[in-house]
Amino acid sequence: MKYYFLLLIMLLLPFAGAAEEKHVRLLAVSETDDGFKGSIADASLIIRPGTGKIFMDTLPLSKFDVQLSTRFAKEVACAYIEKDCSHYDFFYTIRADSPIIGGPSAGAAISALTVAVLDDLPISPDISLTGTINSGGYVGNVGGLINKIEAAADQGIKTVGIPKGSRYYHNTTGNETNSTIDLFAFGEEKGVAVKEIGGLGEAITLFTGKNYSIESADLAIDPSYAKIMSTLAHSLCNRSERLHGDVITALPKLTLLNITYSEELNTSLNLSLRGLSAIDEEKYYSAASYCYGANVGFISLVLSSKNLSEKSRAIFLEELNTSITNLDNNINKKGYRTIPELQTYMVVKERIAEAQRYVDETSALLNTTNSISGLALANERVFSALSWATFYSLNGTAYEFNEQEMKQTCVEKISEAQERVQYARLYIPDGLAGSIKELEDANLDLKKGAFASCIYTASITKAEANVVLNLLGAEEDQLPIIINEKQRLAQTVIAKAIAKGSFPIVGYSYYEYALSLKDYDPYSALLYLEYSLEISSIDMYFEPSNELAPPLLTKAQLSLPFAALIIISVLFGYALGVFTCQKKSMKKRKNKR
Repeated sequence: MKYYFLLLIMLLLPFAGAAEEKHVRLLAVSETDDGFKGSIADASLIIRPGTGKIFMDTLPLSKFDVQLSTRFAKEVACAYIEKDCSHYDFFYTIRADSPIIGGPSAGAAISALTVAVLDDLPISPDISLTGTINSGGYVGNVGGLINKIEAAADQGIKTVGIPKGSRYYHNTTGNETNSTIDLFAFGEEKGVAVKEIGGLGEAITLFTGKNYSIESADLAIDPSYAKIMSTLAHSLCNRSERLHGDVITALPKLTLLNITYSEELNTSLNLSLRGLSAIDEEKYYSAASYCYGANVGFISLVLSSKNLSEKSRAIFLEELNTSITNLDNNINKKGYRTIPELQTYMVVKERIAEAQRYVDETSALLNTTNSISGLALANERVFSALSWATFYSLNGTAYEFNEQEMKQTCVEKISEAQERVQYARLYIPDGLAGSIKELEDANLDLKKGAFASCIYTASITKAEANVVLNLLGAEEDQLPIIINEKQRLAQTVIAKAIAKGSFPIVGYSYYEYALSLKDYDPYSALLYLEYSLEISSIDMYFEPSNELAPPLLTKAQLSLPFAALIIISVLFGYALGVFTCQKKSMKKRKNKR
């Protein structure tokens, strides 16, 4: 008898650790003969002890994007409540009456469902939510809001959550083309309370009544980061002042050569002044970015004034090619062991790739005046890559970046980016050509085994698609609301990363730059906040080893990149001097003849 009892216990053991199954009602859009129509689906989740696997059962069969969205929603949920989910298996079931369109729009609800099951929270059955879930827990905009609210009303749902900033919906279809609809008022007419939801914390509160919002923490900036970035900013902005002086000296030559310069000179001067202002405000990455832009313009004008021969341009390009190759070899040898090092590696490789692209494009234009701007851009991109390499001196928690894990993350990020691009193209069929090209680049990196570059490029691509989705149907006066919510969440994500011992140098830099852009270029600010959220959240794909890794770049070595910067500056000046002397010598020989 006791054997039967033991057998019964063994059979029941797998279910002993299982969390209670919970359900949420999803709002979706179905395609009918009469066009798009709102519909309702049911999503449920059971969690059991396991190894971190995700299982999905959908009826009707879902598109692949629904599976991708669910996987990412689960990852965001676990990261949000800082839960190690590698010891559980997740069983999601989705049931709908008809095929639904746009898997990402269920992401926020799936994330909230996941947290509710993990923390055993009750879910109200007469509440629903539509919105993507983005890195950092941001609830992103989706299409078909009017159709979804109508479907909710038909099914007796009393409260519907929509993404923050989408209350005033710009309608471009039907009889009220180009009209603006207040979705709060529209929902009230249908007997539905419509509420705007900014982040995952608010989404969980909406469904469960429990407060899960995370207070924004003050950011403790890594002193080493601040010191290095300050040095870089001062170096670049001092260089802007010197180059501006060179341009002023070269103005008579530019006039003599009939080269129009006033617009480029004014733009560069304004950027350099913004850089100096940012230094005064201790926004050093912003200062470096502004002065970088100024230097590209100044150098372009200086090079134009030299009236370089095709041969001289070719020699200068060859020197740049050599610098790019040497830097690429050095950065490959360093690798990465911490999140700061991984982000440093990513951004340096991106700058190297851009510099190489400018060199390649300029090589085909050597016999035209268009090659001058290419030379300037390539030169400054090499400077930028060398500058970022100095951040190898930062400490950080060690991570286990094995090749298989990097490859898997690369594949996941490409899938996430592709899902968002495809979803955005449902509403903008001819848009996002640049994002499609970036996806091709990420896939090429995957084939080459350049997994870090793949992750970075795919993250940037996903961020750009998210921004397009954020602005779907949104009125311009809603933009500050969206920006403020993203700023709050980006600050929270960065603070979490810092608390884990991994200062996200690129994520924080983009965050700071976004704040400097808010007042005069809100669309770019929104883009850089999205970049910040994506890059700052990369740690959720990797497991830390809980050890502090010493910096790859020692204090003695820290001066090497700066020395390289000086060397390139000298080479740049020397090359121009040689080219000028060569021209004078040629003129003398011509005169003698």
